[in-house]
Amino acid sequence: MIRVAEKLTKEAIFTVADTIASEGQPVRVAEVHRRLGYGSLTTITNAVREWREHHKPSAPVAQEMIPQTITDKLTALGAELWAQARAVAEEGLAKEREALESYRAELEYQQQETAEYADALNDANERLKESNTDRQHQIEQLRSEKESLNQLLKSISDQLITAETRTESAYKHLEDQKEDSRGLRELLAEREAEHNSTMQTVQRQAEEISRLREELAAIKERQSFMEQQLTSERAALVQAQKNLEAISTREKDAEIRAAKLEGEVTALRSQATKAEPIIPSEMTD
Repeated sequence: MIRVAEKLTKEAIFTVADTIASEGQPVRVAEVHRRLGYGSLTTITNAVREWREHHKPSAPVAQEMIPQTITDKLTALGAELWAQARAVAEEGLAKEREALESYRAELEYQQQETAEYADALNDANERLKESNTDRQHQIEQLRSEKESLNQLLKSISDQLITAETRTESAYKHLEDQKEDSRGLRELLAEREAEHNSTMQTVQRQAEEISRLREELAAIKERQSFMEQQLTSERAALVQAQKNLEAISTREKDAEIRAAKLEGEVTALRSQATKAEPIIPSEMTD
């Protein structure tokens, strides 16, 4: 039975994301959807992205550490080297930040695309389930019609056997009574008329049997076609599920790459901080 989706709010998604973060686990769309148990992946993806923006760690504020004494005592060459070193470090850091933001934007686009594709697969899956149910009902109806036709054929066959038996009995009786009176001849004529009527009935029944057999063959052909179509739809559903699993694997790989880039940016920031010149104590007098 298909569950009726409840009204999903942004606050409910934020609450689940806060719970996951408090447990020390990364807040991922798949985990939030699993804990909620319902909801559109597109809606959850947008809410998780907004939650991440609210909980993004603030960038450290750059501190100016150049004392006034150094400005007075350093030579023009030393000041120029200091400025160049700082410019190089800031330029490298800016490029890394730009690359990271570009990658994050690409990753968010892929997540959005994955969520929309997953929603489409869910809709297709529901339609396939409904179609499968309809096909099953049609097959059961065809089986019931087939059973009814078989019973009708058996009834007609029994009637044919009964008619043949009655005809044989009448002929035998007429042969035994050839020498009887005119009344017996009239009885023979009556039996012949009955036989003719019976034969006409048998002929009509035979034509009805032929028609029913043609209808049964058509029903069997329809049943075979629907079973083939059902098999094809099941194969399409299996392929769609495999595609979804492949997309999920790509998303996990992208998250690993993003974490690696963030580690590299942190390392570059550390190196830039260490690159600032250390002021000798003698030059501060």
